[in-house]
Amino acid sequence: MATPIQTLARLPLIVKMSEYSKKKEEDIEWYSEPFYTHHQGYKMCLCVYPASWGDAMGSHLSVDLYLMKGSNDDQLKWPIQGQCEVELLNQIDSNEHYCGVGVYYDDGHYRVISGERNESSLWGNNKFIRNEDIYKVTSTCQYLKDDSIVFRVNYKLD
Repeated sequence: MATPIQTLARLPLIVKMSEYSKKKEEDIEWYSEPFYTHHQGYKMCLCVYPASWGDAMGSHLSVDLYLMKGSNDDQLKWPIQGQCEVELLNQIDSNEHYCGVGVYYDDGHYRVISGERNESSLWGNNKFIRNEDIYKVTSTCQYLKDDSIVFRVNYKLD
């Protein structure tokens, strides 16, 4: 019988969000499948708001990372330790990826997720990338292709 850690993806994780234009027009938020940061790690999912939220509504794409209650919580350090990064991938070339979220989760750095084990917590960036930059196409860079965008999520333990 598979344990829960084996049924969820681990990082680095590549996720594709299709029907970008429809989600943006209809203000639909999109969630990735849950994943673990590492073997016996923290459980998370990626949430993308194509129309953004807050003061960036309509001008940016927003990205949040949700920390979820996971099967390993009793063995993990709290608050969460490490660095999570989310990149919007260039679909033409392996260069020029856009890194809009890079955060350390501990008291000495940028942001602390409280780590309440019975609740979900989030950290995000409502100004992850400007809409005009998503639609921009050059000979070497294209983020939106076939009405889809692709993200890479990675995590590094301190």
